[in-house]
Amino acid sequence: MVQLLKYAEDNSLTGTIVLENNDANAQFIYQKGQLLQLEFEGKEEDEAMDIILEWETGSYKVEPNLSKPEEQIGKEFAEEEDKPKDSNEELVVAYLHEKLSDFIHFAGARITQRAINRCYHNFEAYFKIIHEIKISVLPEFVVELDIKKKWGDKHTLLLAIIMRDLAAAVERDVIGMIFWTPRSTEEKINEFLESLDFFEYYDQAMELVGR
Repeated sequence: MVQLLKYAEDNSLTGTIVLENNDANAQFIYQKGQLLQLEFEGKEEDEAMDIILEWETGSYKVEPNLSKPEEQIGKEFAEEEDKPKDSNEELVVAYLHEKLSDFIHFAGARITQRAINRCYHNFEAYFKIIHEIKISVLPEFVVELDIKKKWGDKHTLLLAIIMRDLAAAVERDVIGMIFWTPRSTEEKINEFLESLDFFEYYDQAMELVGR
């Protein structure tokens, strides 16, 4: 099992690994080597993984998501066209990708998506611009910015509140978040966020999101 899951990560699998053990069936759903969802008898990911890792016999098949060459070319062209033209927005997108991946690593895709849904529900009444920052991890990992005018202080505050709220939600569900930090591993991103006073907003956001 460990080698199989490592294969998916090492090869940036996009698709599904199906495991069968007698009448039991489990599906590991991957996006570019990132485990998005584990489906097994409706159980939470941690409980499901504990059971599956004890299997000593069974069978598996890898079902990659395939597309025709012309479809892939069209997709890559569309993705290139859709990239933010503002380099600052590209840094925000890169930051969100990094930190959402952290949350998935700690809590799994389902818990992370529930936290995202709750966050948007709680704050959309206060921030009309909240849907200009589009994030999700299920059914697929998506981070998009659709800034109507230009990035401003209110966007920075909203980003800080979103990150603080998601971190607080994940921390309630898992152990290990004490080691998580809102800072990026990329110094270029940190310098950009510091220029926006993002980390100051993040510290102040505790009063808004609570625990």
